[in-house]
Amino acid sequence: MSMRRGLALLVVVGVLGVLVLLAVAFVTMAQLERKASQQRLHATQATLLARSGLEDALARISAGQDPSFSRNAYRGEDWDASGTLNGFEPAVETYRPGVLDTDACPTAGALRPSFFLADPASLGADGLPAPRRILVDGRERGLSGSFSGSSLSYSLKVSPQGGFYVNGGDPASPVTVTTDYNLVLRRMLGTLAEAIDREDGTPGDGPVSAVDGLNLIDLRPRTTRGWESWEQVRDIALGGSRTRLDALRPYLTLSAFVDKKVIAPNALPLPPL
Repeated sequence: MSMRRGLALLVVVGVLGVLVLLAVAFVTMAQLERKASQQRLHATQATLLARSGLEDALARISAGQDPSFSRNAYRGEDWDASGTLNGFEPAVETYRPGVLDTDACPTAGALRPSFFLADPASLGADGLPAPRRILVDGRERGLSGSFSGSSLSYSLKVSPQGGFYVNGGDPASPVTVTTDYNLVLRRMLGTLAEAIDREDGTPGDGPVSAVDGLNLIDLRPRTTRGWESWEQVRDIALGGSRTRLDALRPYLTLSAFVDKKVIAPNALPLPPL
């Protein structure tokens, strides 16, 4: 009798063990399903949020709002449009700490995005309301818009593209070969600067010279990204001159979409400039 009872006890314990394993498996599967559902929800929200930002920007431009106008222009980490890092800005910047980046700063780190939501309680250097801010990962960020009744928000970077792409070609390679596209771009930029100098018909008295255009390639950082900000261009290629930068900037761009599978410039040997 005792042996039967012992055997029955073992069977019961075994069955309970199996039930426990099944329960743990079901709980684990339920947790995984819940996480997967949350991920799908977040992915859908992110997609809708990105579309909202795009539609917002298109609607504003269609309504005649100029993305290059100083009030709407993207100024990256310069929250108050003062031109200097001040106030709370140094404590919350994440892109190249200690350096004020107005164009190269990623949108995720922007304090003054394009078409921002204004905060009537905070004034910028222009005397107008500065961007409204929220906390993202413990750091303040500027807002362009948000979902009504939701904590979701987005920041826009809207800037007109046009002009010479000064990071074209291969920024990581030196200009050493006469058939290299870097050399063609170098010559084009030199010609542009020379044309600006001769605009009034008198060479030599303009704000820039051909050398300034050549320096945009000759002094370009040897990295895959090339020039990262206009301030970097001013300080390295243009001797720190704001006047030279202002003369060239309307004809240049630091960012552009380049599909190298479609566009592959062929450079021919050129005579010296």
